[in-house]
Amino acid sequence: MVTQSVSPLKLAGQPVTEEIESALLVAAQRIMPNLDLPNLDLAAGTGDRPRRRDVAQVTRLAPAGFLRLVLQRPELVVCEDLGAGMLQALLYRAMRRRVRVVLWARQLPPHGALGRLLLRRADLVLVAGEANAEGVRHRARHEVRVLAVAEPLDLEPFAMLPERRSGAAAHRVLYVGALTPRAGVADFLAFAAAWAERNRERRLELWWAGDGDLRAVLDAQPLPPNLEQSFLPAPTLEELPQLLSECGLLAVSGSSEELFDTVLRAMAGGLPVIGNLRSQMVREAVVPGETGWTFDPRAPGSAVLALDAALAEPEAALDRMRVAARARALSHNADRVAERIGETVAWVPREQTSGASP
Repeated sequence: MVTQSVSPLKLAGQPVTEEIESALLVAAQRIMPNLDLPNLDLAAGTGDRPRRRDVAQVTRLAPAGFLRLVLQRPELVVCEDLGAGMLQALLYRAMRRRVRVVLWARQLPPHGALGRLLLRRADLVLVAGEANAEGVRHRARHEVRVLAVAEPLDLEPFAMLPERRSGAAAHRVLYVGALTPRAGVADFLAFAAAWAERNRERRLELWWAGDGDLRAVLDAQPLPPNLEQSFLPAPTLEELPQLLSECGLLAVSGSSEELFDTVLRAMAGGLPVIGNLRSQMVREAVVPGETGWTFDPRAPGSAVLALDAALAEPEAALDRMRVAARARALSHNADRVAERIGETVAWVPREQTSGASP
């Protein structure tokens, strides 16, 4: 397939967040796979830390940036408001038939005839959540291409936690979630007991934060004296940061993806993961020896070896892993949103009915 080199991707309107910026770069390639977006540095004004250098250059345009649109000829224009930036983007699209205009509506657009007109003219309106999608449809009073996507998780309260743990907290293992057969908690306790039997001179503290059918079963298990388990109620989102600050390692015992958000929050809070390889989240986010340890529950001794590696790490080494886990979580959070938006924006039809020839 012949590719066409084009000017760098431009973002029109108000500045976007770094997460959405990355997402839209991915979306550009999904919408227009024939484009060859070169390996360029980020343009001046986008900050010192480059993002996705392998995808495209980003230029932030002021609302009065129509002339730059004409001169630099982008093929995807993204707006974050229904003001001057959107008007200029639509005028520019009228000059070039292949241009796509996407509105990223971070809040519901205002009522009024002009707002309705601009909504209808967008190739696609992206909103956070289905409720906002319904609101956009209602205000447009007309068929409009609007799709809901997920916002990135708010990881700031977790990323603010200390990167160091000391004493018993450094190696304390935390599980957050349902205590059910599907969660693999009974198997994980058996693995922990096997490790404790082999390491009588060392201590393992395991906290279960949650409830479920197996709580009483877990509590009734005979355990080696050097393995201590405690049961805590399921934490609220507001309580979770404090709980994470008191522990040093996160256990992901099952393969369910229901704990996807919890794992990201825990890693952002500085907890390396001891994780089940049957979990997609573990496979994506855990780099063995860097952000945690993985085990295959079907491989004899695998979980015990992972526990042994984690509990043998000195505090200083674990603190370095906490920094890496946090960085991995923040990056994965942005990548996940990028993938979702990329898949969503790829729905924009390639046939353009308005505007003139390029």
